Amino acid sequence: MEMVLIAAIMSQRFVFDLEPHYPVELEATLTLRPKHGLHLIGSERS
Repeated sequence: MEMVLIAAIMSQRFVFDLEPHYPVELEATLTLRPKHGLHLIGSERS
């Protein structure tokens, strides 16, 4: 529950974009998720 709150607060203050040229492979489990995580670049909202 705390992680959801932290993610909500951070998404209000920052914009996150995928790192250019980073391949995203999906892993099929019960839900789809990135196989090796996501590399994100955060920048402060203006």
